[in-house]
Amino acid sequence: MLIAKFLVQVLDQAIQESGHDDIWTTLAVPGQRTGEATSRLPDVAVVPFDTIDDVLTSAVLTTPDPLVIEIVSQNWQDDYLIKLAEYETLGIPEYWIVDHQGLGGTRYIGNPKQPTLSVYTLVNGEYQVSLIRVGELIKSPTFPSLVLDATTLFWAGNPKYLRHRRQAKQQP
Repeated sequence: MLIAKFLVQVLDQAIQESGHDDIWTTLAVPGQRTGEATSRLPDVAVVPFDTIDDVLTSAVLTTPDPLVIEIVSQNWQDDYLIKLAEYETLGIPEYWIVDHQGLGGTRYIGNPKQPTLSVYTLVNGEYQVSLIRVGELIKSPTFPSLVLDATTLFWAGNPKYLRHRRQAKQQP
């Protein structure tokens, strides 16, 4: 939950800096239709303003969002298998899987298991993946000027880390 809140703040700033703040916003847990009778609730999504009415009336977005993010929990298979396939089929241009605890299977995050951000980018209708780990910068095709390291993202879920960051900002 804290990582999702952190990402909403970071992405809202990235949207503003990219000059897209008149067409995109960031939502936590927006419904995303993935099939005729199926939908998902991604943890965070960058959403076009012109689709907000969909969320308000039906609670589900019917067009692909530019960026969808899932934060891994105990049911990591859903994020890496089911949702990945559905988002790819739907045509979501960029899909992040934030595996801050290194729970995913080794075929997805490598061996040894470690915190990993998987950035899937749609290329010719198929996802290509970049694995980003502690100490590495996140590269987002949607937000090329985004400056965020994976360590900060992974630690954003730790309340002690957030308190430390807040205190550091308040000091002169």
